[in-house]
Amino acid sequence: MRGAPGPLFEWLVPRTLRESNTLLGAAVFGLVFYGVLALTLLGWAGAGVRGALRDLLSVVHGEALVANGIVLLLWSPSRLAQRLAREREQDTLPALRLTGLGGLSMALGFLGSALVLPAVLLVVTSPVILAGAGGRGGPAAPLRAYAVLLLLAVVYHLVAGVVGLASKKAQNAGGTTVFVVLVLLGLGAAFRVPGLEVLGVLGPWGAALASSGAEQFDIPILGVSVAGEPVQLVTLALLAAVLLRALSDRLADERAAVLVGAPAAAGLAALGAALAALTYEPFHADPSRAVFLRLLALGLAAAPLALEAPARFVDLARGAARRDPDDPPFPDERLDLRRLLPGPLLLLGGALLLGLQLPSGASWGLRTGVAAAVLVTTWTFAALLLQAARLLSRDRGSPVIVVVLALAALWCAPLLSSAGLRNLAFDERLTELPRLLNPAYALHLACTTRPVGGHDPLALATACAAVHALAALGAGWLVRQGQRRVTELVGSLVVLPADAYDAPGTLERRCPRGHLHAAVWATCPHC
Repeated sequence: MRGAPGPLFEWLVPRTLRESNTLLGAAVFGLVFYGVLALTLLGWAGAGVRGALRDLLSVVHGEALVANGIVLLLWSPSRLAQRLAREREQDTLPALRLTGLGGLSMALGFLGSALVLPAVLLVVTSPVILAGAGGRGGPAAPLRAYAVLLLLAVVYHLVAGVVGLASKKAQNAGGTTVFVVLVLLGLGAAFRVPGLEVLGVLGPWGAALASSGAEQFDIPILGVSVAGEPVQLVTLALLAAVLLRALSDRLADERAAVLVGAPAAAGLAALGAALAALTYEPFHADPSRAVFLRLLALGLAAAPLALEAPARFVDLARGAARRDPDDPPFPDERLDLRRLLPGPLLLLGGALLLGLQLPSGASWGLRTGVAAAVLVTTWTFAALLLQAARLLSRDRGSPVIVVVLALAALWCAPLLSSAGLRNLAFDERLTELPRLLNPAYALHLACTTRPVGGHDPLALATACAAVHALAALGAGWLVRQGQRRVTELVGSLVVLPADAYDAPGTLERRCPRGHLHAAVWATCPHC
């Protein structure tokens, strides 16, 4: 296969295409699909009242779209997740890495093999797909619907790949993927809610309804309603590129990422910030709810970046052990402020872009600034606490999971305590104070213009930002204690020869991580 994206793709795709399961699956799918189609035609012709031909073609177009959608968005991604989880369980991925295959080559190979059967099923249903051009959606209906469906399928498969590699057991990967896909489909169905039209990019519903002529799918961009399909295609293409990077990094080195890796997490945060800010409609009489939802989405989009920003204990120890000035530590072996800059910068940029569209009255500039302060201090506190946990625990156990659960309890418990105080008939001013620890509630306070419990809501939101800033200072002190432990560990290590597998003086190669070794080794023996 000339031009194939990697040897794994060149080997897996023809092999999958020749498998008996592929041909059997296509045959069974074709029989069931065309059987349902025959029943539809019989019902249309034998009901005594013949409907319009355009209505019939629209119906069969919808049936083909549903059938292919189930395969492309649910069944095939779950199979890919199970396969990658099984490869991880059987330790075959390290063997693939020893062959010299890069993460991108492996990702394209597994993705291509997973899409073979759905592509065959698209060919099986192609006559019905083409017949949809005569429906009420017009001649371009199949192109509009299936362009979105295919890009959405790529995104869902990449999400499934990340889920599969993150799953502990292969038997759980398929069910977890189905759950994640259903959540994405549910979010995509919220495009009918005013102010949440942008969520339609996560699902096929808007494009499917628009292509059938049943409903218009529009997304506001800077206050102007534009057709949803082009915006969705661009967004899905960018999202696919980010997730492909995430899957490639996980396949190249499973330890390099907690979930998606720092580069992919930064891409997700940037994409979420752009969508949250650009899709605001500046025509609200009271924009409080719309601004709050977008600021909350901005914070959620930056959350994966907080998980990926901390450095691993072993990397910092390896960097601290480098004493040769000609062999400086690699970027992932340093602990500096550059790790923490992308998150606050993206949050501030998204908040600024949103604030420029808000009305000049009601102190919206000040309110947006306070909300940005809440987001930045909360993100910084979470990232520093995660870094401190990884250093103090030496990455033993599951420090990331422990910190995530602790943060969830820290931010949710005040809401429960506030409700308990209210039930005990405490003063309303007192019941509002525990909620200051919840950043989502602080964002709500920064966006509202009405007094809350006798307090100025902007003052309460500012207090929340101040509390998290102080907590971030405490977490920074813990990080310093963790750095001391790294230094103490490195000082206790015994210095070994540069190459334990060959005599000193015969070192001719240097691996990407900086290890020196003899030329007899095809791959670095230290790694």
